[in-house]
Amino acid sequence: MNDIDPAGRFSRNTVRSFNNGGDYISPSHPLNDAARAAASKLRHDTMSPVMVSGVLRLVEFAVVCLSGFLLFAIIVGSETNLTWHYPLLIIGVAFSVVMLMELMDCYQLPSLMRPLPVAGRILLVWSGAFAVMALLGFPLGLSQ
Repeated sequence: MNDIDPAGRFSRNTVRSFNNGGDYISPSHPLNDAARAAASKLRHDTMSPVMVSGVLRLVEFAVVCLSGFLLFAIIVGSETNLTWHYPLLIIGVAFSVVMLMELMDCYQLPSLMRPLPVAGRILLVWSGAFAVMALLGFPLGLSQ
């Protein structure tokens, strides 16, 4: 029924020497227009959904940290004796925002494609992060 040996059916030499009755077009023949159009749509630089959400997490963490440190430099400056409290709070809030967004499934691909239905959850996460920051700022003496 089948004249291909199962032990070597996927070897390079077996595939090259396969003859299916003359329907094979060798690589030296050019592609027709339909095949060229289909091949041009295939991309090799795509990212998986896990990679997209991972990169987005890192970017969001970096943006929150950088904006926090920029606001710290503009508003507070270097004339404070609480130099280690503020950076610790900034990094903690950035980490908690990213973790809460992950827990609320805001980094899933459907949520990233249509962010409007997820806007309430995003607002809830940011409100919670600011509330925690305000609650921690008072006992740590950062709300001077």
